Amino acid sequence: MTKYEKQGRFRKMTMAAAMLLSSSLVTSSAIAATCGDIPTIAPQDSDGVLSSVAASYAPAYNGYSSPIGASPWADFKSSKDGDYTIAILWGPLDNDTQVAFVETAKAELGKFESVGDVVVRTASANDAVAQQVQQFNALIAEKVDAIITQPLSSEALVAPIEAAKEAGIPTIVLLSPVSSLSAVNVSANNFMAGADVTSGLVKIMNGTGNMLTVHAIPGIQLDKDEFAGMEAVLSNCPDITTVGDLTGFFAPPVAKGETLKFLATHGGTKISGVFQAGGGMAGGIISAFNDAQLPVPPVGELGASKAHLGYWNQNRDTYETVGAELTQGSLARASASVALRILQGQGLKISSIVDTLPVITEAELADWADPSWDLNTPGSAPGPESNPFLSEAYLDGLFNTGSMPK
Repeated sequence: MTKYEKQGRFRKMTMAAAMLLSSSLVTSSAIAATCGDIPTIAPQDSDGVLSSVAASYAPAYNGYSSPIGASPWADFKSSKDGDYTIAILWGPLDNDTQVAFVETAKAELGKFESVGDVVVRTASANDAVAQQVQQFNALIAEKVDAIITQPLSSEALVAPIEAAKEAGIPTIVLLSPVSSLSAVNVSANNFMAGADVTSGLVKIMNGTGNMLTVHAIPGIQLDKDEFAGMEAVLSNCPDITTVGDLTGFFAPPVAKGETLKFLATHGGTKISGVFQAGGGMAGGIISAFNDAQLPVPPVGELGASKAHLGYWNQNRDTYETVGAELTQGSLARASASVALRILQGQGLKISSIVDTLPVITEAELADWADPSWDLNTPGSAPGPESNPFLSEAYLDGLFNTGSMPK
């Protein structure tokens, strides 16, 4: 049994399916037979690059929406031996999760002797796409050695990333993949995250009822991919109806306000489950049900917020849910490692580095939640030290000479 099969009781993928994916023999969705099953959907791998890595990686790419191919960074090595300047180009620091990533990434980069300086640029708002493009182009002009970025618009960053490639500057893209093969997408498989959480929710719902959906930011790739995973599972759940189409902008107060509005105007609609894309908003959604004096349905967690894990832990007798947990620490560590591995010439095999998120249920909750946390606790959970997501050993297998960077 691979680690992918162990990561949640809800995922339905065998090694046989993994081998089919790896050899690109699966060319279309295999329709799931039962409500809650996850279909097998081959990634866009026209060159068959996935077959160049171990078959155990294939499940991580199930349903992955961005094209993958041989990395153009396979033969690259920086002309410098160290004293690298690494740029973090991030979205607005408007919630605890955003702040946590930047602070953690700076700390992770600071652990490496080869890093000389860390430059941080952040956007003023979630829709400040033009500003982010300008910031990106300025970093190219400043001749930084690598850029780690959270795209506000995946499409808008394609041209700057291509320009960075021509300048010998690798771009590590997190959370929302960019379609250019010059980008090094390092992320969870957002399709599988959405599918895993939905699979767990519908089983808790016994395959029936109304599911409220909450977007992070409609239109961004992360949101589209997670909703695609949700829809793939629900396609075989005729007795589940999706209701509402709210947007929380990753912010718990916004998600709470929008949920309260929905509940106030749909008083006769019983909600049996909530799917929220992007993570971090579950605490706000639960608070809305509490304020409305309504039973709290299971809220699918994507993001490992302390507020949600704390509420879940303190209400085990009455509350059951499932989470696909992304921690800022694991993402920050992996992005720093990948950037330095490329600069140090380890030879990246594949354009996108993708892993499945750990799926947690009641059985794993104690490893993730602190007894002191409650619905008012801010921030993101660090997760257990045993968190397998994008581990250094996992990264090793995606490089020609993979080893811990200096």
